Amino acid sequence: MNLTGRVVLTVTIAIVLMTVGVASAVWALVIKPDSILVGVVEKGWHGDRVSVAIPAGAVEAVVKVAVLGHCEGIPEVEEWRPAIESIAASLNGVQNATLVAVTTDDESVRILKQNGELRIEVDTDDARVHVNFPARTTKAIFEAIGDI
Repeated sequence: MNLTGRVVLTVTIAIVLMTVGVASAVWALVIKPDSILVGVVEKGWHGDRVSVAIPAGAVEAVVKVAVLGHCEGIPEVEEWRPAIESIAASLNGVQNATLVAVTTDDESVRILKQNGELRIEVDTDDARVHVNFPARTTKAIFEAIGDI
């Protein structure tokens, strides 16, 4: 194979590898259902729109480390452990429930569990922010809270 053929083959292989890498990243971050979706929409005619998909496994690991690492051996936590475990187990079993709802003249905040997903919705005069946790991640979060 001559030099031109080798260069074309090398460039073709590099393009194929980059395409496969980008497709894998898109699948892992956007299409795969185990991603936490964060959407921010700035209100107004020229408002910005930002949408980010975060791998759920990374968030699950952070939550478990944060919850278990900071609550170990705290007397107040030990006193309330049975109640915390009971509440976490109950929340894990619920399919649809509004956990928190606060509404003022300027903003609205809701945290709810809908079809097994945990949803956080903030609506202000300036922007709307929605965060959706998949059911598996929601379950892992409530289990971590229950394991305090």
